[in-house]
Amino acid sequence: VLPSGRIVTAKVDRVFHLVSEENKIEGTWELADYASRGAQPRKLTLNLAGKNTNPEKVHFDGQVDLTYMTPNKEDLILHFVGKKVPQGEKWTIAGQGSVTGSMVKHPIHSKLNAEVTEQLLKGRMTDDGKFPSAHYDFELKAGDEIEVASNGKINQDQLNNDIEIKLPSDLAIKSVKWNM
Repeated sequence: VLPSGRIVTAKVDRVFHLVSEENKIEGTWELADYASRGAQPRKLTLNLAGKNTNPEKVHFDGQVDLTYMTPNKEDLILHFVGKKVPQGEKWTIAGQGSVTGSMVKHPIHSKLNAEVTEQLLKGRMTDDGKFPSAHYDFELKAGDEIEVASNGKINQDQLNNDIEIKLPSDLAIKSVKWNM
């Protein structure tokens, strides 16, 4: 209890197994601020879950959720899932993110999937001076109004890329599409 009468509480629940094969990380951190005893709190909560995490090799597979709740139960939720793991001679890179909750007028959702070579990650060309192969898919949505979708492929000296943008219905231009 603070001299002003406010009450601040913190809760921590975590598990770290950074030396096992799974390199598992799990945890919940919560900070609550009460204006007075019996009042509804303002809360900030962080949930973290990860496995197969290797900071030296920059491998990860995890999820992060950050939630803010007002005393009158309005909320803001940030959600992220990410993965960068080796798959044979290539790497899978995937991610999803969102910003949602009652405080968000136009929720945002994004998604990325890619498969790239170790050479490309290190910024190196192939022995004959061409680009290593890779491909990706990306989506972004803001409410029901705006959507962006893109996919592409790199193969040696060829780059194929499509981008499509859907705009709000009240605009004169409803969509834009570009192929390269």
